[in-house]
Amino acid sequence: MKVLFFGELFPDVVHGVSIANRLNLDLLSKVIEVDIIQEKTKVDSVNKASYSKIKELLTAISKIWKQSRVVPYQSFYIVISLSLFGMLKTLLAVHAFSFNAGGGIVMHLHRGDFVVFYHHHWLSRLLIKLCFRRIRRLVVLSENQKQEMAAYFPEDSIFVVENAVLDEANLPAYQTKTVFNNQFIFISNYFKEKGIYDLLAAFLQLERLALTCYGAFNQNESELKALALQHDCITINSTISGQAKFDAIHQADALILPSWNEGQPTVILEAMMVGTPVLTTKVGLISELLGEDYPFYFKANSPQDLADCVLRFKDYSDKLGLSKALQKRYFEDYSQFNHQRRLFNVFNVNQLRLG
Repeated sequence: MKVLFFGELFPDVVHGVSIANRLNLDLLSKVIEVDIIQEKTKVDSVNKASYSKIKELLTAISKIWKQSRVVPYQSFYIVISLSLFGMLKTLLAVHAFSFNAGGGIVMHLHRGDFVVFYHHHWLSRLLIKLCFRRIRRLVVLSENQKQEMAAYFPEDSIFVVENAVLDEANLPAYQTKTVFNNQFIFISNYFKEKGIYDLLAAFLQLERLALTCYGAFNQNESELKALALQHDCITINSTISGQAKFDAIHQADALILPSWNEGQPTVILEAMMVGTPVLTTKVGLISELLGEDYPFYFKANSPQDLADCVLRFKDYSDKLGLSKALQKRYFEDYSQFNHQRRLFNVFNVNQLRLG
């Protein structure tokens, strides 16, 4: 079986979707042949149209069209991009493949705000409808999302593949946390929508609590570091990866994710895997990861509610029990083994045990 993939990949692009794409291709490549046409979007060009970005898109579309003419692919695997420019890119890629090839198209939805985007603009609805006409299978992140998407795509062609941790098999076994010393961590690219400014505003209200941040800057390095200087215990760093990232998450009392919108964030799964509690907004599919009754949600775009949540966690008496419960939940529901089984089902390939 031969599959053509188009999209962004870790480590050339660093965000949750690129990491998920890398995991999926690594697993699929063990049992089928996967060719890759890779996007390399720079952080400071996200959600922006430019001549260079349009040129790169047209080059990629040309590659898809040419490659699908000469190689008999059984499937084309692509991630749906929920912006007007992204949907146009997705539509062009889908048509470039289907113009020549007879294989099926598998589309992966990593966002939790599809319905909002669909109803936002008539052009959004048009692009999605044109795209979905060409799709054979749609991959979503949860059973609830599958039920939601059944209003827009045939339910029997929707497959659930929850995210997992890319580095799981290559990491040591982390013990549940027993030491808590007022250290908190943020790992995400430094976009306003990821809540970094809300987070800094919240910690400027808090004393004797340390915050360490990691991410790619979006032309805002000087601004963020200037804000951090107003607090003795805030540090702003560039990206972190590999075991160093997991060690840093494990050493923190809690991971904080103040994002305004998410799908199924891999960084939350990474924290769960090493047994680190999470303080987060209740957006996208996050409540399905942690549970509706999880005690440490806070309102998006609300520094005060975030600060209150940090203080509530600081005084929480059963942090050890929370650490154990989160780690157990990860390995029971979101392990790489479970992820692989669901992913292989999408592409109708035989099961292969990890390791």
